[in-house]
Amino acid sequence: MNSYSIESLIYNSIKIAVFGTGRFFRNRINTINDEIVVFLDNDPDLWNTYFNGCKVISPNNVRDYEFDYILLMSVKADEMRQQLLQIGVNEDKIMVYDQYLRYQFKNVVNTYGKSPLIGDYKKRIALVTVPLDYNGGSIALIYAARALMLNGYYVEIVCAEANSDFFTELINTGMVISVYPYLDYANKNELWWFKKFDAVFINTFQMSEVAKRISSIMRPYLWIHEASEFYEKVSVELQKRLRSEDYSDIDVLAVSPIAEANFQQYFSDVNTELFPYGIPDTQVERKKSDDCKIVIAIIGVVNERKAQKDLLDAVRMLESSLRENLRILIIGTICEDEYSNLVRKTASEMPEVEIKGNLSRSEMDKVYSEIDIVVNPSKEDPLPITITEGMMNSKVCICSDKCGQADFIKPYEDGLVCRAEDTQDLADKIEWCLNNRDKWKEIGQHARKLYEQKFSMESFGRRLVELVERKFV
Repeated sequence: MNSYSIESLIYNSIKIAVFGTGRFFRNRINTINDEIVVFLDNDPDLWNTYFNGCKVISPNNVRDYEFDYILLMSVKADEMRQQLLQIGVNEDKIMVYDQYLRYQFKNVVNTYGKSPLIGDYKKRIALVTVPLDYNGGSIALIYAARALMLNGYYVEIVCAEANSDFFTELINTGMVISVYPYLDYANKNELWWFKKFDAVFINTFQMSEVAKRISSIMRPYLWIHEASEFYEKVSVELQKRLRSEDYSDIDVLAVSPIAEANFQQYFSDVNTELFPYGIPDTQVERKKSDDCKIVIAIIGVVNERKAQKDLLDAVRMLESSLRENLRILIIGTICEDEYSNLVRKTASEMPEVEIKGNLSRSEMDKVYSEIDIVVNPSKEDPLPITITEGMMNSKVCICSDKCGQADFIKPYEDGLVCRAEDTQDLADKIEWCLNNRDKWKEIGQHARKLYEQKFSMESFGRRLVELVERKFV
């Protein structure tokens, strides 16, 4: 490990005005180690009283006091922020609780992994991401790192935090990871160390504000993957804090047309470029099980967007003579929420259905050797890895028209596309597959070619190199 400071390892204490005296603050009072000069509260009955040894005042009077930051201590932090901005408080002086916890590390970056001799590499690339974990966005980023490394680039992954198991696994495979806890909140002066890189890729829309700050240092790429439900959840906050002009010095890449459309619904004036991910070739050999049943799998976390229940309902529409020859596998984390319990109940009434839960990579390889048809009927899925893996393994794939791969599939040649949330149409597509087994091999071969052309590491690597080198033409 290499540990270095971008200014000083010494933590300089700060003076804070705390906005909020309720339960949120009281439950966290022991984590506040800096000097509190005053409390702010919107309750007039508390004004000019004392709390925890300090005076409580109206937020409107905060400028009468000297402080370094106003710390927002409430679940309504967004509303508090807007209130302070309206009375003229500088946004740089406003701090949320998570930012406060990370503030003591604002000048420290820890780099892990064996840093190679820089002279041996074409260029230095930073891949900046949300906390590293076993999720689709992080995995796509790791594949990008591998593709760049295979093409002779020095790659450094930068994140605020990481899942310890995933982190260890990546370090053991030769990755270099810099952990910068204050990443999400650092200003352009604290991000100057990104100048050591020739190009910076920033992963997921959630990192837009980091991309905006880095863009004042160098022009980065922002790679977006998000489904529409993400934008819907944060749409009000988006409109308060981000504008199309914030992307004027950022090159926005979209993993699929769906991800692109979701972004442009809010930022219609921003130019984007399609840039699908690639995945390693881990094709497994087909091994038919002894019972000779047709195996259909749906893979992914069980939730309403992934639409596992739609697959079960579609199977129930099939004639019994077709159903008795099926094994339906539901693979992926299943929780205790209402939708998961509904899937469990429906599956318990269908003898052909098996809920496998979450599987390791080796367990997935074994299952893939038995699968005939991969189904993803998602209500929306910008570019699900499960369908890409199905194509890589030469499987017959059925995806909804709200999956990113639908834009690349020629129906009945590379795979099949059903209408999202239309169980009858899904049932019809499954029935067609069951009645046309002689077409499976050809469809699987075409699917494999589509993987090689669009989603293989070789294709991905070429596109990444072209993107990086474009900056230096």
